[in-house]
Amino acid sequence: MKKTLALILAMLMCLSVMVSCGGGNTDPADTTTAAAGGDNNTPADTTTASVEETESPYDANGYLKDSLNPDLNYNGEKFPILYWQDVERIEFEVLEMTGDLIGDALYNRNAAVEDRLNIDFEWIGTPGNYNNQAAFVSQVTNDVNSGGEYEVFSGYSMTAATIALQGLSRNLMEVENIDFEKPWWPASLTELTTINDRLYFCSGDISTNMLHMMYCTLFNKTMAEQLNIGNVYEMVDKGTWTIDKMAELASTAYSDLNGDTVPDVSDQFGLALGSNIHFDAFFTAAGLRTVTKDANDTPIMAEEFSSDKTHALLEKIVDIFHNNDYSAFAATVSGWSNKPFAEGRVLFIVDRNYVTSSATFADTTVTYGVLPVPKYEEAQENYYTCMAFPFSIYSVSIALSDEKANMAGAVLECMGSESYRQVTPAVFETAMKLKYSAGEDDSRMYDLVRDTIQFDLGRIFTTPLKNISYSPFRNACNNGNTQWVSIIKAEAKVMQKALDNIVTSLDKIAAGQ
Repeated sequence: MKKTLALILAMLMCLSVMVSCGGGNTDPADTTTAAAGGDNNTPADTTTASVEETESPYDANGYLKDSLNPDLNYNGEKFPILYWQDVERIEFEVLEMTGDLIGDALYNRNAAVEDRLNIDFEWIGTPGNYNNQAAFVSQVTNDVNSGGEYEVFSGYSMTAATIALQGLSRNLMEVENIDFEKPWWPASLTELTTINDRLYFCSGDISTNMLHMMYCTLFNKTMAEQLNIGNVYEMVDKGTWTIDKMAELASTAYSDLNGDTVPDVSDQFGLALGSNIHFDAFFTAAGLRTVTKDANDTPIMAEEFSSDKTHALLEKIVDIFHNNDYSAFAATVSGWSNKPFAEGRVLFIVDRNYVTSSATFADTTVTYGVLPVPKYEEAQENYYTCMAFPFSIYSVSIALSDEKANMAGAVLECMGSESYRQVTPAVFETAMKLKYSAGEDDSRMYDLVRDTIQFDLGRIFTTPLKNISYSPFRNACNNGNTQWVSIIKAEAKVMQKALDNIVTSLDKIAAGQ
């Protein structure tokens, strides 16, 4: 089925190009003119030399193009994709253009892939979110065992590792047509999630939910001015935006608005979390990981996971959120959510980026700004952005022949490329950076947040790791327990054994055992 790209595509492509997406000016054709004059009184050649034009690697809007063979043609073959239909934000099938910016961009992406490769997408949705992981994996298992109806599986991030460990997905390093050097495949994902030089899943611009699920800090600009806290954008630029600085500024904001002498949901706060799960953001922002790899690309529990730095970070967070009235989250303030921020009663809130386009913010009158989650300390070189779990990871079915797998590789590459050039500008440049933010500084901060996305192999493999990659630290923050040494000591052996089992299982699968 062929679809015609709509006029809105041209309108979207007139947006400014993101530096973080690798955009640049179109490479003009090189034309030169022969120099006048010559040796031995030779008359000057006044003709213009004709130089063969070479095709630019960038499109007309400055976005890098993919390197797929333009002659690829799959003769109208159907291409079935199994996806998790309870995804939090639209990402997959879009039946028609409705004027919704992101939905129309996805429609155009799908149409472009179908037209370029001459395929016909078939989207098969099934429940697969956190509570439905087992059902999604079961459907994948049944499909592979019955010969393979689906070519690609796109599931909630926690399911991809389980699918790989059951031998249901291909090693993408052996699939043709995917170029992981391209910017639509984040380097931190493809570099940090290989195991023994094998990669069983991928994500990036192909998943709109990656942009939605970035953690960031939002701040109330009006309250910031009233409290005279200074220019927080400059703090970020100078590297002084740390968890201690955020706490210092937040400590000036609390006000007992209802006069009952007890911090409650009606008061004004300096710092808040929209949910108890968001403590993960501070761990990643501190440059910490749960799993790293040795020289042989074999995963091991990261030394920093049980380090003094992690212990010190935990103590900071517990002190901020459990021992001070200026902070709020669900465990300390009954009925807490991100609504008080949208109502103008919170200075800073750490949450997933998509909260800015949620129903809670639909009618907000708050002028808010965007910042990264703060660093652990000024000496830390970079900011780091944590990815919340509800984004999509794509796998290629092991049931496919080599020829079909290479076709799947072409489809994923084309989807990633077209998403990078069509969907990401709509989601990121327009919806997030322009529609929901208030100025150039915020757009710049969004770029910084996106550029510093950090993936952790432990979070990707969290289900087979029995959730040790996030639950001990998150639970300690929630419960106010600072006894990190004893906490992690009890979990370390379990985690390393689970990692060893993961490596053994994948090695056996690779060896065909």
